[in-house]
Parts: sequence; C-alpha cells; structure tokens
Amino acid sequence: MSDISTLRLSDWIARDKSPEEIKRQEKISELLSFLSVPENPDVERFAHKNAIPYEKANKGRTYILVDENSYPLAYFTLGLGRLEYSADISGSLWKKLRGVGDGDATVLTCILLGQLARNHGVLYDSLPKGCLFNEMMNAVYQGQSFVGGRFLLAECNDDLIDYYEKKGFLHLYKNSNNSLNQMILLL
Repeated sequence: MSDISTLRLSDWIARDKSPEEIKRQEKISELLSFLSVPENPDVERFAHKNAIPYEKANKGRTYILVDENSYPLAYFTLGLGRLEYSADISGSLWKKLRGVGDGDATVLTCILLGQLARNHGVLYDSLPKGCLFNEMMNAVYQGQSFVGGRFLLAECNDDLIDYYEKKGFLHLYKNSNNSLNQMILLL
C-alpha cells in the first residue's frame, strides 16, 4: 500500500499573477486533468473545468488524495448547502435538523458534499476501502469545529443511495428540480 496525502486545492491555486503562483496552478490543473470518472461525467467535468473557479470564488473547497508520486487517487468537494423543507420529511426529523431558534425555518443551511469520486484508473489496493470517505469526514469535522453545522447533505443519483445509506446517511427525498436524491448525515 502506498502513502496517501490529501492536498487542499486552495493551497495550490494562484492568488496573484506571480510566475511562481501561476506555475503552481498549472501543476494542480494538470493533476486534476488526470482524474477520470467515466461512470459520472458530471463529477469528472467538475474536476477538470469547475474545481479551480469554484475554489477562487470561495464556493467550496476541493481536496485531492494523491499517492507518493503525486498521482491523484480520488477527490471530494465540500461547501455550504441548503436543505429545503419537504412534506417527505417528518416533523420530528425537521425539528431535530432545525435545532434551537429556527422554529419557522423552511430552509436550513448545512455542509454540502458536492463531489466524492475515486479516480477510475486507480487500483483498489492503492486506495484502501473507506479511506476517501474517512478523509472527507475528517474535513467535514474540521470545518464543523470552526463554523458549526448540524448535518452533512449529499445529493446523489439513484445508484448511490445504497452506498450513502451504508455510511449512515438518511434518504430524505428526490429533488424534483434535477432528480437528485437528498441524503443527510447527522453530525
């Protein structure tokens, strides 16, 4: 098994136009281009086209797991999200999610798991089972320690419901706007 490191994209993107900063950003762009997720083209496209602009706009934070040769094994993106009330959510669960002081709230702010993907070309022994999820949860808990947050929201396709439920997520409902399932993990 190889040594795995987690790179935070915000540490690598260009903040100014200095040659050193531009070179660092070119390196991270190249690293992102090696991520392949053919089973979910939207997740792959995000890594290739949107991760750096999202980072620069402070819309989220992307983390890349790399091996000792800096080859990308997987990545995930976290940000701030919103969960809208739906009749599919029981009153007691909504009250638990709301917490104290949000008695009439119909929209709740939360931590959003925007992307979570293993690089298609990576052998399974290169990235131990559970490693990606554990690294993502470490980042979630670190963020929660700074800004709070009662739950993690994952929006996923039907084929990932079982995966998230095995990780302790609750399936709430399917979003009518884009057919993604709303799943939460209480923190």
